[in-house]
Amino acid sequence: MCEVPVMCNVDNDNWHMNKCEIVVSLCTGMLAIVIFCIVSHIWNMDLNIPLSYSGDVSGLLIMIKSVLREEIWWNFEGLGVPFHTNMWRTLMDGMIPNAIMFSIARITKSVGYGINIYYILSYGLYGTFTYYMLRKMGIMKKFSVIGAILYAFIPGHYQRGEGHIYVGSCFAIPLIIVVAMNLFTGKMCKTEYILKQKLTRKELMRSNSRDQNLGLLFLAVVTFCTIYYGIFSLMLLTFCAVYSSITKKQLRHLYYYVQYVFVEIACILLVYLPQIVANRFDPCIEEVNIVTRWFSDVEFYAGKLIQYILPISDHRIPFLAKLRELYDSTFLLVNENGTASLGMIMTIGFLIALLACFFSKEKFLLKYEMHGKIELFLFLVSTVGGLGVIVGFINYNLRCYNRFSYFIGAVGIIVSMSLLQDFCFWMEHRKNVKAVAAYLLCFLILGLGIFDQTSLEIKYTGEQGDGLKKQYYNDAKFVREIENYEGNDANILVFPVMNAQQAAISYTKDGIYTDYNDQLLFIHSSTSNWSVCSKAGEAGERWLNWLEHMDVETQVEIASIVGFSGIAIYYGGYEAEQLDMQLEKLGEMLGVPVAIHDSGTWAYYSLENMTNKLSRTYSIEEVEDLKEKYLYEYMRMKIYSAESLYTTSAEPVSNEFILTKDTCQYGPYDTLAAGQYSVEIYGTSLNDASFDCVESEINVELDFEERNNNYVKYYVSFATDSENVEFRTFNTGDTEITVEKIVVTRMIEEPRDSVEWQR
Repeated sequence: MCEVPVMCNVDNDNWHMNKCEIVVSLCTGMLAIVIFCIVSHIWNMDLNIPLSYSGDVSGLLIMIKSVLREEIWWNFEGLGVPFHTNMWRTLMDGMIPNAIMFSIARITKSVGYGINIYYILSYGLYGTFTYYMLRKMGIMKKFSVIGAILYAFIPGHYQRGEGHIYVGSCFAIPLIIVVAMNLFTGKMCKTEYILKQKLTRKELMRSNSRDQNLGLLFLAVVTFCTIYYGIFSLMLLTFCAVYSSITKKQLRHLYYYVQYVFVEIACILLVYLPQIVANRFDPCIEEVNIVTRWFSDVEFYAGKLIQYILPISDHRIPFLAKLRELYDSTFLLVNENGTASLGMIMTIGFLIALLACFFSKEKFLLKYEMHGKIELFLFLVSTVGGLGVIVGFINYNLRCYNRFSYFIGAVGIIVSMSLLQDFCFWMEHRKNVKAVAAYLLCFLILGLGIFDQTSLEIKYTGEQGDGLKKQYYNDAKFVREIENYEGNDANILVFPVMNAQQAAISYTKDGIYTDYNDQLLFIHSSTSNWSVCSKAGEAGERWLNWLEHMDVETQVEIASIVGFSGIAIYYGGYEAEQLDMQLEKLGEMLGVPVAIHDSGTWAYYSLENMTNKLSRTYSIEEVEDLKEKYLYEYMRMKIYSAESLYTTSAEPVSNEFILTKDTCQYGPYDTLAAGQYSVEIYGTSLNDASFDCVESEINVELDFEERNNNYVKYYVSFATDSENVEFRTFNTGDTEITVEKIVVTRMIEEPRDSVEWQR
């Protein structure tokens, strides 16, 4: 088989980073930053405040704040109180962006500057690295500058913003495209060995070319930006290595590929090793099997061809905006793949490359055959029903294959700029057009591309900036008032107590859907420690799960005994009537709040009154005994999730499932230790359901606490350790029943009656 031709280099046969190229690449990056600042109206924002101040970004903001507070990296004492939390895993995944953000934050002493300056710089980093890619692919300087800036504004970059900063701002992807094309064309081998059909073992060991060694470094850089793209990169390199080995009939190319496999494994181990060590030796961490992803996500969040080539949402041209809105409102599986649009310029390159796969005999398309085959592979892996499902069977935590759009766009911009370059040559040599026309055309393409790829969503408004500033500084003022009152090292419990207190959007224990974002207060703290941000399996998370099931009087008493200074309560975590009752109880026990948020969304109650009361009731020794009990008896409790549930079809189900008439949901669960358990079922139409619990086919008595259409809670008791326990829900009516979540919790205290059991 003939080798696939590569685009001939124009002024770049032996491209290397000389001073001129470095200057041009840096200037390209700076120009991308300037353009972003202009189109985004960044001057409307206070950069001391994170541009994104809710949702997924809260975990990253907490991490930056922890570094600013100089927490001990092994144990973050300011989080997960009354214990600590371990953040090694989150620190190491994305270590390159993290290192940049942490450095900026340490210099500026600001969480906001840390994340904002990195986000703005990411446009420049995109531009610089894409310029390098285009020059390596033989594109002339002026076209490389234009292409690099356009790729820096790939729509997913600003649409992801700071909320998914690792995903949208992975500036190193162009490097892996260079590696893939070198691997595809066999450039991993030194020139003196290329023509030899067979190499000795010694020759093979020293045959790595400069491109191959750089490629190993580039793969590490991508992986240290985010593991997600590191694994995506390895998938692409797998295809290129197999293709190269088959077409060149030389197995040595697999040897070069294996080097990439080892580099990827080493990088992943480096990221995960600290967490593995922590899981092994940190007494506050328990190994747990927490399922947060589902097999169906692999296709649900896959890419779609139409999403790649459609205009962006809210396009500046009304007709195109309506076209996109029509698709989004009509067709299925419209989710985050809506951020995978390539924009007009990259779409042209993508489609031309695909055509080259099938019409490579055409002289016009011949030199894009390599790009087309790479694009075809990326498309086949990333789309709904694509080959990504095969990887999903192995590890379905690796989902969201729509994110391959960044790789597709990088190849697309190479083809588009090559087409632009060829067209300008044609104009100059066939039509006798002056060279200045090429520059004018480049500026026109740049302007059209930026206009097409950015919607008004990229622009920050003055109202947005003022609203964010008000919320941010009100939060800071509220925390400052707490710390001024309590002094140093105050331990603060956040109400409502929620399962792990990790979700920015979640359900409370009572089934209330809330935008409860308790974590954000921590980023304003200087001396206080908070109950938030425990990781799954950590002592703080397990302790909160235990405390969640107590009544408010018991929660307050326990909080005081174990060393909390006060309680910060978020009003949005309760319905109006429940909030009034909760505030009334806190008022009776603790007095008036010592701090109230200016927006009326938070209040802080000091536990000083409760502590004084306990000191009069118990001796010092008794308080210490109670503290020991309340801090460590929670470990007798275990939470069971719905991941091991089954329906009458005998198929495993995820958190939410539907029961039709005469069907049921059953276990089995793991072996349960002797004790008392609460069973909570969340769903709809539960009034049409009946419930029972079976231990080895013997019915166990149920003690119902609450039953309504959306929530059922009952208790069961086992005198001895029990196997094959099934908590069953039957549909005995004609209405479909939806079961959204089932939580089985071991209780701590022996129940003497139903009231005592609630405690």
